Amino acid sequence: MRRDGDADYTPAMETEEIIKHAQELAEECDRAAETLDPNSATYGTIAGARSFLERFAGSRSHFYKDACKIMSARPVAAILRSFVRSLERGLVQGIDPKREAQVEVVSDILEQAQALLANNRVHPAGPAVLIGAALEEFLRTWIEREGIRVTGKPGLDNYSTALVKNGDLKRQDKKDITGWAGLRNHAAHGEWDDVPKDAVQIMLQGVNLFLRTHGGQ
Repeated sequence: MRRDGDADYTPAMETEEIIKHAQELAEECDRAAETLDPNSATYGTIAGARSFLERFAGSRSHFYKDACKIMSARPVAAILRSFVRSLERGLVQGIDPKREAQVEVVSDILEQAQALLANNRVHPAGPAVLIGAALEEFLRTWIEREGIRVTGKPGLDNYSTALVKNGDLKRQDKKDITGWAGLRNHAAHGEWDDVPKDAVQIMLQGVNLFLRTHGGQ
């Protein structure tokens, strides 16, 4: 579960948090539209709003698609407020409760990995295996929910390949996952020299960031 001050762990946002964040982004768009030098602020503000809507409204939603067609801050603010009204009325669900529960389970596993990694008496291979298992479970449930067909043996490589083909992940995501899978495989096969602690720490940070980015999908 969430621990206050834990920068490495951020669970999926609750609907109330999503609404608050959307309202803050809408206000930022209003301020950007009023600035004397709009180009200095508008593009970054709109990009942030689009990223938010892609994650929490969905890349197929009209909120996100409409925001991508607009290069003016005020209309984007209006889209954000429309999204808020829809959430408040229950017309969109934000994060699916089942998906949120799955993300929380995976996050708990990552917390266990962090605790083990902080223990100097535990070889980093142990946490590496846990991190890899958590990531694989996260991708597996994502695949199942979307009804995506996986070619070949189930696992990190084929799961990430299927998600890239479906347009859910970018090729850089796939590259990152391939690297993490390699480290996990070294750990699982007892290749201790190929599992340095600093590499596992970077892996944990990367997977946590991946989870924060894609936890609302």
